[in-house]
Amino acid sequence: MKKFMDCYSILGVPFEASQGEIKMAYRKQSKKVHPDNGGSASQFIRLRRAYDILSNENSRSKYNIAYQQFHQSQKGRQAKKPSGDEKKQKEKSQARKKSSDENNTKKHSKRIDWKRVGFFSIALNVVYTIIVAVIVYQLIDKQASFVRSQQDIEILESDIVEINNEKLIYEEELFEANTYIKNLEIENEDLVAAISLQTDNDSDDDERSENSSRDDITKEYFTIGSSKEEVKDIMGKPSRETDFRLRYEFSTIFINSDGVVSGWHDISDVLKVE
Repeated sequence: MKKFMDCYSILGVPFEASQGEIKMAYRKQSKKVHPDNGGSASQFIRLRRAYDILSNENSRSKYNIAYQQFHQSQKGRQAKKPSGDEKKQKEKSQARKKSSDENNTKKHSKRIDWKRVGFFSIALNVVYTIIVAVIVYQLIDKQASFVRSQQDIEILESDIVEINNEKLIYEEELFEANTYIKNLEIENEDLVAAISLQTDNDSDDDERSENSSRDDITKEYFTIGSSKEEVKDIMGKPSRETDFRLRYEFSTIFINSDGVVSGWHDISDVLKVE
C-alpha cells in the first residue's frame, strides 16, 4: 500500500496556513535539506513536491479532501483496536508465519539473492534519477538567473541611453540660453553706444550750429565721394570706427581704399546725406 504523504508535516505548517506562511516555510526548509548544503536529494524532492501541491489553490483543495479522508480513516483504525486475546492470536499467527518464511528463506536463498540484486539495481536507478533531476534543476535555475541578469543589464543600458539623450537636450537648451544672453549683451552695448552717440550728436549739433553762424561755408550733408574726415565733421564721432566703416547707431557708412564714401545703410535714419 502506498504511504500517504503529509505535505503539511513535511513543510512544518498547520492545515490552515496561508500561502505566505507556506512559501516562507518552504524557503526555510529548502536551505536545510538542499543537496548543496549537505541535505538529502530525496528529502529535497519530497519538500519540493509538497510545496508544489500546497502552493497551487486547485491542487491544494484536491489534496485537502484526500488529507481529511486519510485522517478520518486513521481515527477509525485507532477506534477498532483488537482486544487482548485477539492480539495474542495475531502474535502467534505472525510468529508461525515468520517461522514459515524463515524456512522458505533457507530453501530459496538463491532466488532471494537474485531478488536482492534486482532491488539494489532499482534502488541505484532511483538514486541516479534523483541526482540527475537535482542537477537539471540547478542548471535550469542558474540559466533563469542568468537570463534575469541579462534583462536587468538591458534595462540599465536603456536607462543610460535615455539619460544621455536628456543630457544632450539640456546642453542644447543651455547653448541656446547662452547665445540669447550674448545677443542681449550685444544689443545692450549697441543701445548704450547709440545713446552715447545721440548725446555726442546733440553736443556736435550745438557745436555745428555755433560754427555755422561763424562760418557759412561749413557743410551740413555728405554724399558719395565725401572724405572720411568730412563725414566726421558733419556726423560727429561715430559709435564704431574701422578703416572701411563708420557706424552711427545701427546705420553704417562704407569707406573705400581711397578714404572717401562709397555707400551707406541708413537703418536708424540718422545719416545726413544728400
